[in-house]
Amino acid sequence: MTGIEVIALIVALMAIVKIIIFYFNKNYLARKTEKIMKNPGLTILVLFVLGIIIFGYVLDALTIVQVFAGIALYSILVGLTFAAYPGYATKFTKDILKEKTPLLVKLVMLVWLILSIWVLIEVLG
Repeated sequence: MTGIEVIALIVALMAIVKIIIFYFNKNYLARKTEKIMKNPGLTILVLFVLGIIIFGYVLDALTIVQVFAGIALYSILVGLTFAAYPGYATKFTKDILKEKTPLLVKLVMLVWLILSIWVLIEVLG
């Protein structure tokens, strides 16, 4: 099994487990989220390290254009989920926009910008 297959397998299994838990024990998901978010520094570090590792495996198997096509599908699925809760999504957005933009968010936006420019260069050449 390749690295990319292992990543896909883990994501698929996590999605199935999460869906099952969602239907049978929503409070468990809420407790887990609260526990994870109690230590945002550790959460950020873990996500950053995992992001770098996974990005390496993904780019070894796919082009940046293919990755962005996959991101488009994922974004649509997330958007559909948020659309089911329009009041919460709107409030969440408004609340975030009232805040000063944290450095971490600025860095993530910079990564998006760099990757987007990379896609434009690849596609438009």
